[in-house]
Amino acid sequence: VKEYELRLRERFVNTASVAARTDWADVGLAQQRPAEVDGEPLAKKKRGYGSSSEEESDDEDDAAQTILESNASLFATSSSGQTLPPTLLNVVRTRDGNLSDPNNSVVSALQFHPGSDEDNPLLMTAGMDKMLRFFRIDEEEDNPKIHGIHFPKMPITCASFLGDSGSVVLSGRRPFFYVYDALSGKIQKVPSIVGRTERSLEKFSVSRDGKMIAFMGNDGYVILVDGKTRQWVGDLKMNGSVRAIEFEEGGEYVLGSGSDGDVYRWHIGSRRCVERFHNEDGTITSSLAVSSNFLAV
Repeated sequence: VKEYELRLRERFVNTASVAARTDWADVGLAQQRPAEVDGEPLAKKKRGYGSSSEEESDDEDDAAQTILESNASLFATSSSGQTLPPTLLNVVRTRDGNLSDPNNSVVSALQFHPGSDEDNPLLMTAGMDKMLRFFRIDEEEDNPKIHGIHFPKMPITCASFLGDSGSVVLSGRRPFFYVYDALSGKIQKVPSIVGRTERSLEKFSVSRDGKMIAFMGNDGYVILVDGKTRQWVGDLKMNGSVRAIEFEEGGEYVLGSGSDGDVYRWHIGSRRCVERFHNEDGTITSSLAVSSNFLAV
């Protein structure tokens, strides 16, 4: 075995090492050998720029060499002096948000109020037990319950704040939906959407400013409802059934996708589809998430 190893090494020296130099990867040799450009030493080429330029270039070479010899991050560290690992998030498990009054069924909707305090945000939960609950997230007080209201005729499948207001839109597998004003305590029941025959309005999405509500309708229709008047303002159409809707941050465009696997982008003002592309994995879309620069399907 040793004789075979020696023969392989001798063959490599006579063939591969001659054809392809690998001594550039040796840090020790690289530091001893001056860099060359077009066959001439780099230091010799830089002498014509004056002694000051030569000193500056030497400093730059030393700085570059220091960076290349280290695998440290080139970005600034956090206030604690530690960088965030690319594959690990520092997450701390805290008390359940609805610990003071848990749901009696599956939680089908939850959301933090967009305008609440970041340190002690207001959490809204809703579920199939027909209850809408509000909690103040405060670890020192075990996340106290602020308020709760029962909707006897509708198991809640979807709920969302209307922008940063105190109003909440709620829907279920019913042809009607509710709007609850948490500030005044009033409940508005919208019996139906004029011109539509859907028996279920169980899924919807609200624009960031709360001015528009988009319900998932039948036969690929996206139903637009004014967030203030609760009246129908228009329909959008896609091929296949609607499975996911999401507004962009500006509120001028809405994205939708469904059973055909295509993602549609409509301009709300003109009601026209301005962009359409296919989901590359070829599966049915079930959810969309939009940021200022990215779209997650």
